[in-house]
Amino acid sequence: MPTVIMSLEAVLKEVKQRDFVDIWDQEPYERIKEYGKNILLIHGDRDSIVPVSYSDKLAETIDHVEYHVIQGADHGCLGEDFNLAVSYIRDFLKAEQDAAQG
Repeated sequence: MPTVIMSLEAVLKEVKQRDFVDIWDQEPYERIKEYGKNILLIHGDRDSIVPVSYSDKLAETIDHVEYHVIQGADHGCLGEDFNLAVSYIRDFLKAEQDAAQG
């Protein structure tokens, strides 16, 4: 057995159940309020994996969010949608950098 796999096995044997957070006991929309930094949220309105309503709710829950819904985009925002998503990311990061520099 390769050393990496053996090491991973050794680590996993040490992990106790209490070290895991039960995802079903979490309230993500409440927990995100604790995150004090600005958030960029981009979602395609034709996302076949995650309903856009999840992002709508998240955007309504917090006040430090920049939210963009890309019309016609699926989960990966590919093609022209990808370029639009990248422009949102670039603009967001530039604004964050400018704000940090004062």
